[in-house]
Amino acid sequence: MRFLLIPFVAGIVYSVASLLIKRAAEHGVGPWRTAFVCNLSVAILAAPFLLQGGDIPLPWGEWPQLVIVGTTFLVGQIFTFYAIERGALSIATPILGTKVIFVALFTVLLIGAAVPGKLWLAAFLTAGALFLFGGGNATQASRTQFRLTALWAGLAAFNFAVTDVLVQKWGPHWGGARFGSLILLVCALLSFGMIPFFSAPLCSLDAAGRKWLLWGAFFLGAQGAVLYYAIPRYGHATEINVIYNFRALTTVLLVWFLGHWFGNREREVGRAVMGRRLIGAVLLLTAIGLVLA
Repeated sequence: MRFLLIPFVAGIVYSVASLLIKRAAEHGVGPWRTAFVCNLSVAILAAPFLLQGGDIPLPWGEWPQLVIVGTTFLVGQIFTFYAIERGALSIATPILGTKVIFVALFTVLLIGAAVPGKLWLAAFLTAGALFLFGGGNATQASRTQFRLTALWAGLAAFNFAVTDVLVQKWGPHWGGARFGSLILLVCALLSFGMIPFFSAPLCSLDAAGRKWLLWGAFFLGAQGAVLYYAIPRYGHATEINVIYNFRALTTVLLVWFLGHWFGNREREVGRAVMGRRLIGAVLLLTAIGLVLA
C-alpha cells in the first residue's frame, strides 16, 4: 500500500497549484488559456512514463480509447478552471473531491469490479466532509456564484471520475503507466482546439500573469502526471481518490494560513464556517483511515 503515498503527495501539490492558478486568474488569464497551458504542462511532465511497459505492444487498433479518455480529461480540466478562477477555492476544491463517489460507482458499472463496503463508507464519509468544507460561504459569493461553482466543480468531478475508471480499465492493456502518458498527450493535442476561445493571445499576458500561470501549470502538471502514473500502474482508483481528497483539507488550511500571500481573501470567514470545516476534517481523516486499514 505504499503507492498510496503518491495520491497523498499529489493532493498537497494540487493545493499549492490551485492557489497559484487562482492568483494568475486575477491577471485575466481566463479558464481557456489556463487549461491550454496546464494540459501542455501535464503532457510534457508525463512524457517519461511512455518508456514504461515497453514489453507490451501498443494496441493501436484500439486508438478510440485514447481519444475517449483524453476527451473526458480535457472536459474535466475546462470545468475545473472555471470553478477555480470564477469561484472560491474553499468551495471548488471540496466539491471536486466528490469525484470519489463517482469513481466508486463507475468502478462497479464500467469495470464490474466489486467495491468493498469499507470503501463505499469511506467514499460517503468523504462526500460528507466535502459538503462541510464547502458550506457557509455566503459572505464570499452570491448564491448564483455558489451554484455555478458547484455546477462547474461537479461536472469536472464527473468527467475526472470517468477518466480515472477508464484508465484503470484500459490502462493494463496499453502497458500500465504508459497509458496515462498517452491519454495526457492526446488531451494536449485536443487542447489546440481551445485556441479560438482565448480572450486574447497568450503573448498578451503581463509578466506577473505569466509567472503565476507557469508556476501553477508546473505544479498542477506534476501532480497530474504522477496521479495518472499511479492509477493505470496500480489500479485501486477508489482508494487512490479517497487519499487524494486530502487536498480538500490542505487547500482550506493553505487558504486560511497562507492565502493572503497569494492575494486570496477567503480566510475572512466566521468561526461557524471554520467549525464545520474542522468537523469535515475529522470525517475526511476517518475516510483515509478506512482505506489504509
